Amino acid sequence: LATGDILTVASNASVVSATDQPTYDLDLQAKDTSSSSNTVRISIKDNGAAEVTGDLTLGLKLSNFATATLTNNDTNYFAGIGAVLASGTTLTIASGVQGFVASSSINLGAGTLRVTGVAPVSLGSAVTANDVAASDATGAITLGLVGVGTVGTVVTGSGDDVITLSTAARTSGDYTISTGSGADSLTISFVEGFTWNGGLGYDTLSMDSTFDLTGQTVSLSSVDAISLDSSNNGTESLTLTAAQFNTNTTFTLLGG
Repeated sequence: LATGDILTVASNASVVSATDQPTYDLDLQAKDTSSSSNTVRISIKDNGAAEVTGDLTLGLKLSNFATATLTNNDTNYFAGIGAVLASGTTLTIASGVQGFVASSSINLGAGTLRVTGVAPVSLGSAVTANDVAASDATGAITLGLVGVGTVGTVVTGSGDDVITLSTAARTSGDYTISTGSGADSLTISFVEGFTWNGGLGYDTLSMDSTFDLTGQTVSLSSVDAISLDSSNNGTESLTLTAAQFNTNTTFTLLGG
């Protein structure tokens, strides 16, 4: 594909990426632009070799699709994905057995980002969507939450998920995070309100600096440990109100 190339496909089409796309994105347009139920399936081919030959390094653009599924069928290596632009689309990332690593932004506007499968999926730190819905995922989900107008509601499954709050305040509302049954971690590196239900498994709230959350709305449940100095490089503290503390009164306090 070259710059400006757009593939127009019928609803329910299947598109297989069998060659790395390191220079141009994969740009798909629904044939019936008036339909509100268009769907498309994109898959990374299994080449039977050690490396993937279907990476979408320069990304994926979807126009006029209500739903889409991106699947890694390679059985030997994870697939890379660059910038995704699919405003209003509910996009499912199906990890296969090797997973995905996002290297840029994923922008679905008001669409939902779903994740399924047994392999780890790294979603990067620039997801804009109504929500991340990954309760069916059994592989680990890695996600950085960076505030402003990006995603604020995250639900994950039974993998050992790694979530980070950083960079900036949200434009509206606080984070709502539920991390299922794995040994999950939530790391805070920016003062922002959040609700975190750790779910089953041993779940740890981590930080590597001093934070005062008394001016924020914070609620914790099923959080098993609070690690005050994850890098073991100094004296850190966490300040909570009594009401915040009382949302999760039993935990192990870890220092450096």
